Amino acid sequence: VWRDYVDGHRFFITTNEYGSSAEDRLVWSLVQLSKSGRNTIFRNRRIPVVLDSLKGKTSEIDVIWWHSGTLYSIEVKNWAGILEYKNEKEWVRTLSDGARIQYIRSPSLYHVKKTQNLQKFLEAHDISVPVVPLVVFTNSRCSIDNRILEDGVSMDWEGWLTFIKDVSSDNSTSPDSIQSLLLQCRGWDSVVLRSGERLKGDIYGIKMYGTVVGRRFIPNKSYLSI
Repeated sequence: VWRDYVDGHRFFITTNEYGSSAEDRLVWSLVQLSKSGRNTIFRNRRIPVVLDSLKGKTSEIDVIWWHSGTLYSIEVKNWAGILEYKNEKEWVRTLSDGARIQYIRSPSLYHVKKTQNLQKFLEAHDISVPVVPLVVFTNSRCSIDNRILEDGVSMDWEGWLTFIKDVSSDNSTSPDSIQSLLLQCRGWDSVVLRSGERLKGDIYGIKMYGTVVGRRFIPNKSYLSI
């Protein structure tokens, strides 16, 4: 949901409590079931884009998990409805009311690109570790085409729980170099309104990602292509 500016500042805000609760659920499963140690889970990290043509931009990853010498780059989707495979680049999403059909860019393909950027970002700082992309659909009311679940990246909630139960327990912390670098990557800024409502967003992104006409935020074409 796009929100208006706060107190006249150039500040665009997104709130997505529905998605945030799904991320909370996934992180809880990691803590409870995989016995992840301290400093192994990083949420909402905005990774600088390495491509020279997109310098200064960031690519957000919902959850980054360090486990047994591997970084897992995780995109969390709390979608309901029906997901069907059309081709490598495009899926068909029928919303839960059955009345609306969307043709969407493959979240798996998109997230693989974001994970590749994370890998290059780490390598640029002399960190060489395996980085594995995962897209987890947390909503039990989402029916997913088997061709999607067989792409090596996507899994439903049952598949996710099986995956983390199968991996061996590892209570070690992530290396200091990885911790330091990922903690330097900004998460979402937050602001608390006088009403007590807490909103999340990007306080600087309005200058970087687009322009404003009246009270409307208009993204740059380069931002939409990330």
